[in-house]
Amino acid sequence: MCLNYCEVVLVFFIFYLLQVCMYYVTLCLLSQT
Repeated sequence: MCLNYCEVVLVFFIFYLLQVCMYYVTLCLLSQT
């Protein structure tokens, strides 16, 4: 493998956190309107 396993896990974890954050921000904005 070219990439290190820890780096791949870290990237996917950060991407997952970003998705969750955007999801909650969207819910918050929708509930305000």
